[in-house]
Amino acid sequence: MSQVLAGPTATRVLAEYGMDVVKINSPLDNQLGLHLHTNGGKRTMLVDLKSAEGKEILSRLAASADVFHQNFTRGVAERLGCGEDDIRRIKPDVIYSTISAFGQAGFRAGRRGREELGQAVTGGQLRWGGDEEPLMQGFAMNDFGTGHYSAFAILLALYHRLTSGESQQVHASLAQTCTYMQIPFMVAFGGRVWDEPRDQHATGWGALDRLYQAADGRWLYLAASSFSDLTRVAGLEGANSEAELAARFAADTAANWVERLVAAGVSASINFDFYGEVMQDPVVQRRGLSLLRQHAELGEVRSIGPVRRLSRTPIQPAFAAPPAGWHTRELVAEAGLGDRADELIARGIVAERQPEGVSPVGQLVALPARA
Repeated sequence: MSQVLAGPTATRVLAEYGMDVVKINSPLDNQLGLHLHTNGGKRTMLVDLKSAEGKEILSRLAASADVFHQNFTRGVAERLGCGEDDIRRIKPDVIYSTISAFGQAGFRAGRRGREELGQAVTGGQLRWGGDEEPLMQGFAMNDFGTGHYSAFAILLALYHRLTSGESQQVHASLAQTCTYMQIPFMVAFGGRVWDEPRDQHATGWGALDRLYQAADGRWLYLAASSFSDLTRVAGLEGANSEAELAARFAADTAANWVERLVAAGVSASINFDFYGEVMQDPVVQRRGLSLLRQHAELGEVRSIGPVRRLSRTPIQPAFAAPPAGWHTRELVAEAGLGDRADELIARGIVAERQPEGVSPVGQLVALPARA
């Protein structure tokens, strides 16, 4: 019962691991803009939880759940009848999972939050702004990071229940995630010099660990251990400063430099355009990191496949979710109220979206070869 990015990401990860996930939204929900990505691999239904019948449907589904997951602002779940105590009365051994912006205790605990606020309270925006104005981080590292930490906590709690019989509540927050992401910059000791690269113009950690622009205008990242490593690279013999390396790299293409560096045992890579190059790369597609699927409403959709690899229990791709409410009728039946589905839909207690003549989402256009 979570919204936006962090909460649904946690259960999207679990769906990829094979968990049967039911995503519940309000029929009036206006926060489904990220639905296509975050709810892949889930069954979805639209239920009015402010109605007695909606609460009954939720209770019947929760009775067979291993995990109940929500990211409401403090107090909202209790008002809807799905707080931890409410769910435990239905399913005593449930793993009750919550996500917040600022944690469960302290003066910020009851505040609404989002990605950028998690960055703000942990110093992240000052770090990315450097000595100039604070800057918002350009991607949702707190939302996606918190989603993954939450999924990991849920799995640990399930394992603990399997081995001990004890259930528990687990929690993750945006602010705690942003703090954790900045660990390299938050270790204090006597004599520590706070000189890490800052702001959006930071090119690296020093002459041997930074970005350089090549003759063709493309950028490469060099990660060498010492200047002596570079003596094995044709064209870099004798280079011993950042300025000298910059001049040498500017004399040839990025591809040629990377080929020479890697052949000499020095780490380096070209900077690639994500969608134009990475997602279209045949090797990336063969590995299942870039998948093309047929979507119920949008046609062909390309998106990222699972990035984790398990040799004995392969992860199932879970992306390009069907329209929210696609499985409403099916789940109403699972709740034992299938004979009332038409009535509940007519009264607006539940809603469904299943365009006529459209097959459910999830068909791979081309299944990649294992690699």
